[in-house]
Amino acid sequence: MRASLIRSGTLFGAAVLGLFGVFYGLAVLSYSAGDAAFNSAAADVQHNWMGQSGAYVSDIMLFLFGVPAIFLLPLMLVFARRLWRAVPQPQWKRQLTLCLCGMLLIGFGMAYWQHGSDIGLPAGWGGALNLLFANAAVAVVGHVYPIYLNFKGGKGVATAIAVLFAIDFGVGFLVTSFWILFFCLFRISSISSILAIFSSIILSSWFD
Repeated sequence: MRASLIRSGTLFGAAVLGLFGVFYGLAVLSYSAGDAAFNSAAADVQHNWMGQSGAYVSDIMLFLFGVPAIFLLPLMLVFARRLWRAVPQPQWKRQLTLCLCGMLLIGFGMAYWQHGSDIGLPAGWGGALNLLFANAAVAVVGHVYPIYLNFKGGKGVATAIAVLFAIDFGVGFLVTSFWILFFCLFRISSISSILAIFSSIILSSWFD
């Protein structure tokens, strides 16, 4: 009886995930900046095949990930098929993480490949996440290897801390406090910077 209930729940979950995958795919494919959504001032929905809910879903996903947001569709369908066929998925978290990392990398490449072009998406080709991390990386690398100083710059600590403040004020504040603490203990900026970077990784995981 218990196994039958579990199997029924699995089949129901597979069906829901599969239907949502189809809904998600159609919503993203029919996205229009002229529909009412989070990043639009339009009054109603006239283009999205999935209506108002589809306009909101596609808007937020395209805002975050850009064009690579569509790659979540095959992942959903694969997971739904595996659930339907009772295929064990012990590594589903790892697969989802790798898919998201791949989406970010593809978005990063598309954002720079088509830099400055406008395709009518909420945050361009690569989405807001790539705009944030790409601009942060450019700021730090540009400080460490400035063109006008023969690629001989600083250590990028202050710039990296400023980026952390922009991303998350709480993490930036704590990392800065750690850097000051380590510098008072060791009096060596490089060691303090390395320890502050490791503390930022730990703190970011903790805040998540």
